[in-house]
Formats: sequence, C-alpha cells, structure tokens
Amino acid sequence: MKNIYDKAIKEIIEPSLLPLAEAVLGIKLEKTKEIKNKIQVTLEREGDHLKLLLYKDSARNSILHLEFHVSDEDIGKLMLLKKSMLTVRLKLPVRQFVLYMGDAKQPRYLRPYYRDEFTDHRFTVISLKAVAYEKLMQYDVPEVVSLAILGDFGNKKPEKVIKEILRRLDKLTGGKKGASAHLARLEVFSNLRNLQPLLIEIADKMAFTYDLEKDLRYQQGREKGVEIGIEKGIEKGIEKGIGIGAEKEKVFAIRNMLKQDFAAGTIAGILGTTTGYVAQVAKWMEKEPKVAGLLRQKKYTEAQVAKKTGVSVAFVSVIKKEAMEKLEGN
Repeated sequence: MKNIYDKAIKEIIEPSLLPLAEAVLGIKLEKTKEIKNKIQVTLEREGDHLKLLLYKDSARNSILHLEFHVSDEDIGKLMLLKKSMLTVRLKLPVRQFVLYMGDAKQPRYLRPYYRDEFTDHRFTVISLKAVAYEKLMQYDVPEVVSLAILGDFGNKKPEKVIKEILRRLDKLTGGKKGASAHLARLEVFSNLRNLQPLLIEIADKMAFTYDLEKDLRYQQGREKGVEIGIEKGIEKGIEKGIGIGAEKEKVFAIRNMLKQDFAAGTIAGILGTTTGYVAQVAKWMEKEPKVAGLLRQKKYTEAQVAKKTGVSVAFVSVIKKEAMEKLEGN
C-alpha cells in the first residue's frame, strides 16, 4: 500500500474498527485488545492491523487480521504465511479479512484463497466499492464517514454523494478540534476513485464551520509545514538578500508540505489558499526535473523556463533558489 494511504488508514483504524466490523466484515465485537508481541512487529506491514478479539465465552476468542489493500494483486501466499505464524505463536484461531480499496467491485487478481496440490487456504476479500456508501454514512464516526467515498454510489451521481459526505462530516466535526484532518483524509481517499478534482471543486464552494486555529492539523502544520516552508523561506531570503515575494513564499511552503505528505485540504487551510492551487503546485512538482534541466543550461530566463515547462515564474524561482543553495552547501 502506498505510504499516503497507509498513513490515512492508521489514523482512522481505531475509531473505525467497531463500525467496520459490523457494517462491512459482518462480525460482532465485544472486546478487543492490542497484540503486544514480537510477532506483530515481524508480521505487520503497510495496511496490516492485528487485534485480539475477546468474548464472554472464551471459546470464541480469536485473532483478527485485517488488511487494507489498494492494488489488485495476488497475496494468497502472504496471507497463508501470516495465518500460520499467528496460529503457531498465539495459539488461537485467526480470522483474516482483506478490505480492497481499489476501483473495482470484484478484483481480478486479489483472490480470497491460496491453493496448490496440498493446500487450500481461504480468507475473506471485501471490496469497499461493493459496499453501499449509505452503510458507512449512518455512523456518527467521521473516520468511517470519510470511507464512504470508496463505497458504491448506486445510481447517484458523484457530485451528489460528495456533497452528502461533506455535509455529514461538517455536521459531525464542524467547529471541533481535528475537523480539517477528516477533510484531508477524505481528499486522500477520493484520489482512489479519481474524484479528487471534483471533491476539491465542490469543497471550495461549500462553507465549513471548523475552527482552524484550534485544529490539531493546523498546529502540526505550523510546526512542520509553515515553519519549514514560509518561515524558513523568508528567513533565508533575508539572509541572502533575496526579496521573496508572497507567491514564492506560498509555493515554497506548499512544496515542502506536499513532500511531507500533508493533504491538499490541510495545506490550503493552513496557508490560506485553495486546494485547487495546492493541486496546481503538485502538478508543477512533476515537472521539476525539466525545470531544473533548463535552469542548468543557463541560457534561459526564469520567465522563459516557466513558459517552456508550463509552470509559474514563482515556482521556477523556488527551484532555482534551492539549486543554488545546494551548490553553496557543496
């Protein structure tokens, strides 16, 4: 699983586990417990989550191995290996589920089994695309609601569903600490359905009621993004006598925060810009090698490089400044 999705899932798994077990996995949880064992470190990889399931009737106690998976690929052998190790080490039955986050109701290669001449190992694969999004919308848990973007919209248009999800999130989190984090994760998940541009467009037109100054992501952003980006940019600019303009400051900060996997919605809220502009800077970043290559030729002005590569002059200036700093550092 790509790091950005793994990070988003890890942030929501604890509050989401009970609703997901009920609505998607079809199992009832009474009590869960962390598995504090070396085996967790050995086995757990991106997308993996292990829980000890405890019941009043101890005969029902078992291990939950839940895997979130983005790619449509065969992981049968891996699931067999994990179940074998968990069973031997923890001496309890293991219930394995794979939640497929890709854009298909029925994945082609992600089969719910591993078979060879002597082995027939089975586990459960559930595609979130096959789960009605309304099932996830019914819970008063914003982390679960954000997963609704991956569900089955039925005959409804994406625009309508996106608005429903945004309104639901705003109702649950508006004005509360951490509200923008849910919007940021929604944006991350929407990318798995190629709905990010549409989500950004709709979100930009809707008013949300969260208090940005109290938001945890805002505070983290001030420490990690703005401090590294804007403040560092201004500071270095003054030191070197480079008058960095407002747009250059913003581009510098956005670029740094994107490199640290901050979501566009979070960056926009922190820096007072739009998610559309953040997305634009992300596209420019894809052209960095070409921009840097033209700058190294030393025969084009910043404006000419910007025109040739389809980026802004401010972006070219930021790349040029960074290259100069690297040379000075060497």
